[in-house]
Amino acid sequence: MSGTIHVEAMPDNGVDEVKWVEQMAAEGRCAYVKGYVASANLTDDDIESQLQKLVDTTHKLRGIRW
Repeated sequence: MSGTIHVEAMPDNGVDEVKWVEQMAAEGRCAYVKGYVASANLTDDDIESQLQKLVDTTHKLRGIRW
């Protein structure tokens, strides 16, 4: 199965970005996205919460980029 990995290149809010792309996929606008490399600042005090939100948002999470 072919597809793409969505990489957030200009990080602002990794969770919101994944939700946005997932919504477009649900609408059939980008069903080809097979995974995500989301953004997160690994030095944030609430990084565990941010990572959990990403995991809860999609089963397609493949990595984190900052």
